[in-house]
Amino acid sequence: MLARHFIAKFGKSFGKPESQLTSDGLSELMRHDWPGNVRELENVVQRAVILAENGNVSRQAVNASLVTEPRSGNSPQLSGTFEDQVRQFKLNLIQDALQAADGNKTLAAARLGITRAYLHRLLSRSVSSEGNGTVDVSGRSSARAS
Repeated sequence: MLARHFIAKFGKSFGKPESQLTSDGLSELMRHDWPGNVRELENVVQRAVILAENGNVSRQAVNASLVTEPRSGNSPQLSGTFEDQVRQFKLNLIQDALQAADGNKTLAAARLGITRAYLHRLLSRSVSSEGNGTVDVSGRSSARAS
C-alpha cells in the first residue's frame, strides 16, 4: 500500500524508523475520499508520522492530519509566492506538532526532528511576516494588544 511506503519514508526522515500504520489508522485512511491525489495522501501521512505517538500512526494521528487538507475534489487555491507556500506548510506542521504535544515546544520540536531554537525561529518569522502578532502555545497567530 502506498500509505505504508510513505510512512516508512517519513519515519526514516524524521528519525522514527519504527513507524507503523495501525489497523484503525488504515481504516481511517480508507474512509477518506482520495480524489486521485497522491500528494494529498503523502502530505497527510507526513503529518500523521510527525504526530504519531510511539511510532504508531493511529486513527487520531490520521484524523489530526486530515483536518487541514481540503475535503472537496477541487484543487486548493494557491496564493502568494513559493516561499509563502513553503512558510505556510512549515507553520501548519508546527501547529499540528504543538497541538499533539499539548503546547510543549520542546516535545513538538523533537517530533519534527528540529531543534527548539529552530522551531522558535520559524514561529517568529511567521509572526513577523503576518505583521504585528503573537503565537500562542498551539502555534496559531493572534493579534497583539497595543
